[in-house]
Amino acid sequence: MPVSVSLLEQARDVVLRAGEIIRENHRKPRQVRYKGRIDPVTDTDLAVEDFIRAELAWLTPEIGFLGEEGAAQEAQSAQPARAAQPGLSGDLWILDPLDGTVNFTHALPFVAT
Repeated sequence: MPVSVSLLEQARDVVLRAGEIIRENHRKPRQVRYKGRIDPVTDTDLAVEDFIRAELAWLTPEIGFLGEEGAAQEAQSAQPARAAQPGLSGDLWILDPLDGTVNFTHALPFVAT
């Protein structure tokens, strides 16, 4: 799928709005769980991924989504042939919703989305 300037601008807007979720939660208490021995996941990681997933699915329902914090999922598709193909194929959004979760859990301001 050719990427249009408009789509890139819309995706950038989604990411900037997701950054607001991180800023709002930076000084708040957080729920932390571990997906491995030393790999934390916070409630903010999950909220940012859910937000971005929903927004991108609305913008591009034909494009799948792979988020670090959730299982690989395809966005619901308006195209029946695409919807019938499970798994990850074709165009795909790939996301690390909160890069720097360890810093975030310690209230260090060095994170990104």
